[in-house]
Amino acid sequence: MPTQNPIDFRADESARDIIALLKVYRHRLVHMLEDWSKAHESPPRSRQVALHRFESGVLALWPVLPDLIRQASQLIEHGDLPPVRRIELRLRLADLEASARAISLAANVQWPPQTLRAVS
Repeated sequence: MPTQNPIDFRADESARDIIALLKVYRHRLVHMLEDWSKAHESPPRSRQVALHRFESGVLALWPVLPDLIRQASQLIEHGDLPPVRRIELRLRLADLEASARAISLAANVQWPPQTLRAVS
């Protein structure tokens, strides 16, 4: 009777770590987008502060997100993962990328990032 290859537990552990990061940063992007939307309904002074905070957040996250996405993609393609973990990783990655694209469209910020300057 042929034996199946055991799942690489290091890859599975890495997938769990990356999934946790994808959840955290998707959540941050969603809140950033909500704050950006609310800022446009605020009085001018509050709007200016909120938009500066938004731009600072984008400038902090934008350079790091491609690395997280690349790590997740490599694990999806090359990691010896249980099928359900691979599916979860793909779905979480898609959620993060959709949130990044939403910010890109709403705030006129380039995605994927090539420059780090947000456009007002």
